[in-house]
Amino acid sequence: MRAYLSNSILYLCLLFILFATACSDDSTSALDDGDPPQVPDSVPMEIDKTMFEEADTPFEEEYEGFLMANSLVDAASSMLVGFANSGNIYLDVIENVEPEFNDGIWTWEFTNRQGNDEFTITTTAERLNGDVVERKIYLSGSIADFGGEFDQYMFARGVIKEDGSSGEWSYYAPESSQDWIYKYEWEFESETNFQINSIYSYDENEFYVNYTKQNADNNLEYVGFDGDREILIYWNSDTKVGYVDDGEERRCWGDDFREVPC
Repeated sequence: MRAYLSNSILYLCLLFILFATACSDDSTSALDDGDPPQVPDSVPMEIDKTMFEEADTPFEEEYEGFLMANSLVDAASSMLVGFANSGNIYLDVIENVEPEFNDGIWTWEFTNRQGNDEFTITTTAERLNGDVVERKIYLSGSIADFGGEFDQYMFARGVIKEDGSSGEWSYYAPESSQDWIYKYEWEFESETNFQINSIYSYDENEFYVNYTKQNADNNLEYVGFDGDREILIYWNSDTKVGYVDDGEERRCWGDDFREVPC
């Protein structure tokens, strides 16, 4: 299991290295009628960590519950954003390459060459119905130093409303472009009311981050790579109170972040 995770994460990191600075500096002129769908954000929303970031709490026993929650929220946020940010490859490419349009599908293609290696990324966008757009990212080429060779491997697929109010991104490992290994879904009403559901799945094992924000109320469900226990965290960003529950014990804190009876 650990080997599989390491291998998949290696590919994600490698793709960042290859394409972060590979795109041309030439800007694309605006198209006339029949413009392609608006470019979405690969991470349209994140966990609101403002309360934790602004809290100035010492590392003392009476703050342990809050500090534990802070650490777990950071870990969950890193897990969620780290995988979902791989969609930035898509954004980087289509921002600097003029697409072609054929049979209802917009296609962007960019080839990166480094030494003897050549790597091509192809991205597509197709309006399925109404305001829903399907987007796909394909990778082809080889990277000798990493022993990677791909032939139109589907790296990611997105199904997204054009207004960004809801959608999902699914990511696939080179071993199989049929079964997704990571999925990021969202529902957005406003900056203070939204929901994120993300899951990493492999061989019947699931690791996930589910986060809901309803005004000041924040609820986080989290199962990380280091264990199978579900962790529940609640906090109110106005009153500052909250709790962390690791499946064995619930620890609560008051408006000064000191522990209080639950």
